[in-house]
Amino acid sequence: IIQKATELGVSIIVPLLSERTIVQLDGEDLGKKQQKWQRIAIEACKQCGQNWVPEVTNPMKVEAFARQSRDPLKLIAAISPEAQNLKTILATRGQDGAPLAAAASLMIGPEGDFTPAELSQAFSHGFAPLSLGPIILRSETAAIYALSITGHELRLVKTSGLGVVFAIGVGSGKLIEPHRLAPEPKQLHIVPAGYHYNILAEGGDDLYQEMIKFC
Repeated sequence: IIQKATELGVSIIVPLLSERTIVQLDGEDLGKKQQKWQRIAIEACKQCGQNWVPEVTNPMKVEAFARQSRDPLKLIAAISPEAQNLKTILATRGQDGAPLAAAASLMIGPEGDFTPAELSQAFSHGFAPLSLGPIILRSETAAIYALSITGHELRLVKTSGLGVVFAIGVGSGKLIEPHRLAPEPKQLHIVPAGYHYNILAEGGDDLYQEMIKFC
């Protein structure tokens, strides 16, 4: 997921620790994982010609990520009746007089989705529930899809310097990471439950398999 998110131009990748997270990281193990993730992003940039290396941060809890987000457009993928597609969300913002967003935060949940409490926390910090269609997608599919459509809409506003912060959750063996897309720090934040990794480092195939097992 890191690889694909980097190719799509994210600027920051933030792993999310949800209530349904299975993998627990701390101390030296956490530091080693973070270094691996960052290396994957760097190698992905080399492979695809991306001129912005996304920062891979240490894991954060859902509420902490939602609280610190300052992007004008905040989205959280949700399987709920009130979730709306991106076109509808943007149209509603326009009707309310909000300016066109050149940056966004996007959260994608873990396998099994965010808990009701986590969704409530995100909503209280201004995140809008985003529908990705009637089909229930795996975390990695949801992340790539959400990044693609959000990045497309941002590029309609800014022809250059797109910034995306991508957060994906760790749950049911999936880890959440935020990614920022852009040659300058304008942000789009996507938060799914799971990690997105670009695995094109030296010995990339082995590293890729290792990340897949971890996720």
